[in-house]
Amino acid sequence: MLKFDQFAKIPVCYPAKKEEQKRIAASFDEIDSLITLHQRKHVFVR
Repeated sequence: MLKFDQFAKIPVCYPAKKEEQKRIAASFDEIDSLITLHQRKHVFVR
């Protein structure tokens, strides 16, 4: 099991510029929406 102090030491890379962070977040939001649409389509096809 991973303890908090071990978890806190894991290095995490992220873009320094806020605008790039926002663009990445927007891309993930779009992908999430597409996944949701495909899941709904799969449910309605059955």
